[in-house]
Amino acid sequence: MSYSDKTYTISAGASVGISGTGVFVACLAASKPFKLEVDSQNAHTFEAGLTRRKPQGFKTLRIENPNDTPIEVRLGIGSGDIDDNRVTINNDEGLATRAKVPDAAASGLVVVNDATTLQLVPDTPLRTEIIFSRSSEETGLVYIHTNPGAASAAKEGVPMLPGSSLTLNSTAALYVSNNSGAVSEISFLEAKFST
Repeated sequence: MSYSDKTYTISAGASVGISGTGVFVACLAASKPFKLEVDSQNAHTFEAGLTRRKPQGFKTLRIENPNDTPIEVRLGIGSGDIDDNRVTINNDEGLATRAKVPDAAASGLVVVNDATTLQLVPDTPLRTEIIFSRSSEETGLVYIHTNPGAASAAKEGVPMLPGSSLTLNSTAALYVSNNSGAVSEISFLEAKFST
């Protein structure tokens, strides 16, 4: 088993030949994509994070820089039962981060008379998700939608059966139309950002 890693600087449009035997070559870091040739075979585009394996082994490598600026490439070359899975970040790149998580919540209960369209919640760019629910003791359908002018008799939007819940990812103002023949209560829980 053997392993070594080395950094190469290649001028714009130039190439560098590397003598050394191995079964795999891993690109640990590269300032830009480049071409990698193994044992004088066709060169293929290569970049940080990629590994090329040749089970029968190789004796030579060539790094070609097709870019109009110099590049720096760090390669790991090895044979045997070893892998190099280190994470590398180029100097001009940042590490991706997880999106912000909602840190605020609001809840409420809205009573909607029969034959009525009513606003449940106003629009807000801070909302990430809202959950509506209805009691199983109610009757008839109500409809959740975004049209403030919808007639209560219009079957517009997403229908909610008694005892059901509905989750929406919407920042729009949301309305309920009730034509169920009875008063309906819609409870909601809203996840959002505080700022």
